[in-house]
Amino acid sequence: GSNANVVAVIDTGVDESHEDLKNITFVKGFNFLANQDILPGTNSDDNGHGTLVAGILGASVNNGLGIAGTNWQISVMPLKALDSSGKGEVADLSEAIVWAADNGAQFINLSVGGIGFGHDTALANAVSYAFNKNVLLVAAAGNDTAATGTSLDQNPVFPICDDNNFNMIIGVAATDQNDIKPEFSNYGRNCIDVAAPGKRILSTINIDPLTKKSAPNSYAYASGTSMAVPFVVGQAALIRSLFPFATNVQIRDRIISTA
Repeated sequence: GSNANVVAVIDTGVDESHEDLKNITFVKGFNFLANQDILPGTNSDDNGHGTLVAGILGASVNNGLGIAGTNWQISVMPLKALDSSGKGEVADLSEAIVWAADNGAQFINLSVGGIGFGHDTALANAVSYAFNKNVLLVAAAGNDTAATGTSLDQNPVFPICDDNNFNMIIGVAATDQNDIKPEFSNYGRNCIDVAAPGKRILSTINIDPLTKKSAPNSYAYASGTSMAVPFVVGQAALIRSLFPFATNVQIRDRIISTA
């Protein structure tokens, strides 16, 4: 990997003080709910979801603690667009995508989405803006309450389906330990490009998912297509470290063609 590769994690924030995330290079981020900078070394996560994602992306290795991330040398830009309940507004999500593109992120981790985000022009424009600035965007397929997940071909969700007809987003579904789709993962040919592990993934947390109380330097198992996205983002950043001049389109096509 390389610390020159900056991944924007648009989520609930990240607890940068977690014992297993301390070796990640954090760059300045932004809290779109409080309208203020997130300075390196701070805890901006009041939900735990963003910290889970960051651990899968880049948790330290060979330190006798916790887990091993996908990419051992990486820079992370925390962008808080979701509140303590994990919900957010499409306007904040759109603004975060543009902010990431304007402030040096080459990759955007979107472990967000679902029916709450409509097919919004501002969101589609933000995706197009970042894509045209050579940013690689990766988004979750979403988890459905149906027994088999939902086909995004029939019921598209966003931002994953905001491809603007140019496949501007790598869409990621989840797989389980047997390499098959777990019941919760949405699916569909139009919006989803690849699949990655997303069931019972152990990662870093700072909030107990059951009690919702602070739980510093903790770990938990989590399931969802949100967990699958950072595996693919970490892979994309590893490819860029091997091929520093590769474009977002070249990296996207390499990931899809070799899956």
